[in-house]
Amino acid sequence: MSKGRMEAFSDGVIAVIITIMVLEFKLPHEPGPKAFITDVLPTLAVYLLSFTYTGIYWINHNHLLHRLKHVDAPILYANLLLLFCLSLLPFATSYVLSEKFNSFSVAVYAGELFLSDPLLSQFLFHPGLFLASQDVSLQSFFLSLQLSQGSPSLFLFPS
Repeated sequence: MSKGRMEAFSDGVIAVIITIMVLEFKLPHEPGPKAFITDVLPTLAVYLLSFTYTGIYWINHNHLLHRLKHVDAPILYANLLLLFCLSLLPFATSYVLSEKFNSFSVAVYAGELFLSDPLLSQFLFHPGLFLASQDVSLQSFFLSLQLSQGSPSLFLFPS
């Protein structure tokens, strides 16, 4: 399989993930600013976090694919597992909203965010991965990878 085909499939799955998350937006049952604040803002905040997290993974995934020399079976399976874990994000997003941010739903959401981190890291140690010389884009890639791995920790200690 070509890198382009795997990249197109992955981009499509990530686009569907983002689309499913945005479908969680519901109109408030009551008019006015109070309903907007209590009904819409929490949904918007969780969607923004989930969208950002998905976007970081998409960017990191894109950087890694462009550095691959070839695609083999282990990369394909790691990619499918990563996409599966990312596809659970709409469920975790919906669950944390439906449970009104109780501690268990927040733990489920944070657990889902942690689930994908080791999978993306598998790409880094694959022998088919060709990392270019130490340039600015490579440094920014590793910085964004570190930021994406740190984001779930925001949910460990809710105020």
